[in-house]
Amino acid sequence: MNGNQLISNTGFESPCSTKGESCRFSPLETPSVLCPPQEAGFTLNKWGFTLAAIFFLATAACDRAKPEIRAESAWARRAPMMGDGAPPGVASERGNGAVYATVVNAGKTADVLIAGASEAADAVELHESYEMSGMMMMRPAPKFEIPAGGKLEMKPGGYHLMLLRLKRDLAPGEKIKVSLTFEKAGQVSVDAEVR
Repeated sequence: MNGNQLISNTGFESPCSTKGESCRFSPLETPSVLCPPQEAGFTLNKWGFTLAAIFFLATAACDRAKPEIRAESAWARRAPMMGDGAPPGVASERGNGAVYATVVNAGKTADVLIAGASEAADAVELHESYEMSGMMMMRPAPKFEIPAGGKLEMKPGGYHLMLLRLKRDLAPGEKIKVSLTFEKAGQVSVDAEVR
């Protein structure tokens, strides 16, 4: 036989290279009693290596677990509804708003914010502010990256969630529900207070 092989429920067989014989021992017995020390060491090292490999794979799987994502200090900026006094039959134009928050990733895996939603608006887009020719402009962004063990600050003049076509006027002090969708962590909900 080559190497250690399980030959029954009660014992193992191991070749003794010094004598050319096989040694049989029970799992409860110490192999060195029946085999030379070098064979017993080989047997224990093989099992130790196998256990170490299993432990390593289990630990690696835990490191790839979902990131621990949370949103803090969320608030919304209101914009007045426009066209409230439109004549009958003429659609009024609805206003937009913005949501700001700090997204904290306490996990060991980076994640990406890819979408948002809110009951207060028809649509939510990820936006970033930038300066061009001395003026502040806004544009949609495909995603916001949140590093492992880091954070992303959404604030005026930077990253934010744009609330498009508000469904109602947002009154100061009220809270609106906002849902953030991450590539790995999935959905995270937060209440944003209107200021």
